[in-house]
Amino acid sequence: MAVKKVHLLLKTRVPEFMFNPGRKDGIVLPASKARSRITIKPVSPEKDEHGHHLGINARVARYFSATSEQFSYVQNFIHRRLKPYGESGLAFPLEHKDVTVVDGDGNIQKGMTFWYDWLPADIRQILEQQESEMWHELFRFLRLLRWHQNEPFPLPKQDDHSLYWRTASSGHYDLLPPRSSSFSGPTLGGIKWETDDQAEMRALWRSKTAEEPLAHELRSEAELIKVTSPRSALLMAASALEVGVKGHISRVAPVVEWLAFNVPSPPVHKVLRDYLPDIHASNARKLDWEKVKKLFNSCQIVGEDRNKLAHAGYTPDQEVIDRHLITVSDVLYVLDYLEGHDWVTEHVSDSTRNKLGWRSARNPRGFVLMKSGPSA
Repeated sequence: MAVKKVHLLLKTRVPEFMFNPGRKDGIVLPASKARSRITIKPVSPEKDEHGHHLGINARVARYFSATSEQFSYVQNFIHRRLKPYGESGLAFPLEHKDVTVVDGDGNIQKGMTFWYDWLPADIRQILEQQESEMWHELFRFLRLLRWHQNEPFPLPKQDDHSLYWRTASSGHYDLLPPRSSSFSGPTLGGIKWETDDQAEMRALWRSKTAEEPLAHELRSEAELIKVTSPRSALLMAASALEVGVKGHISRVAPVVEWLAFNVPSPPVHKVLRDYLPDIHASNARKLDWEKVKKLFNSCQIVGEDRNKLAHAGYTPDQEVIDRHLITVSDVLYVLDYLEGHDWVTEHVSDSTRNKLGWRSARNPRGFVLMKSGPSA
């Protein structure tokens, strides 16, 4: 069976990166063990050879070996024509939402979107493997460059890129079809300044010792970098948890402050689950410890993922980071509640709030879900 080449091109931006002195030709580096070429170059070499104002592009060019059938499919697809393809091919015509996308002869209709999800399964599998390796090579080079040059620029976002293909050995690349995507999360909150907010802030402001706890600062910083630097966000979230628990113990049980900060302590989840109820036994503020046991146990997973990162280079995905940040936030606000702050009950997640029977948020954030693709 004849084997042919399909060429791929990944394009993205490298943020906060510049050449000094300017370098119009950028950097071109063949990857050491792959059929790839990495190019880092100013967006507009003539107008901004440093890339300081108009930015820096990163490109990874690569090819994969395709069967004759796969090669023919890609070649026809680029010309917006489809032919029957094995068992994973589409039946013609293809209708989507009562509109013809592909006619009975296999022609993709003008102005119609053909989704990546409709490509044959074996071709999608190859593309995803190749794309993963392209990102790996680009990140490896940029990390080595960052280390070698002592320039702490952030890495490109993997959700902000374009992937192209062609069957010719040179010339123009065509954009791959768009993929299904989804986004879910809370809407932006914004600052509220109603009567209750003003009263609570006045009380905090009048207290000469009131400051945002360091643990909350670290958690907020982790939130800000979770998309661009998920590993740093995980490390910071785990640190926020540890700092928050030790700081809480030092404030509510000053007699053990030195021990909390100077003697190796058990894992955070064990301190929360097994020690915290004892030091709060005489606290006028009561908490149903059984109802927060699951929350406290979730801290074990935060610690385990932090250790996987530190020892094996684990990179959490966005869903994992979001889940860990909710855990850390809930724990820190529960500790704040135990220290006498009533207003914090509005800021825990719905799950924790419902379990504890705390009041609903005065200004709840909405939740948005956006989808694109054939199933949207």
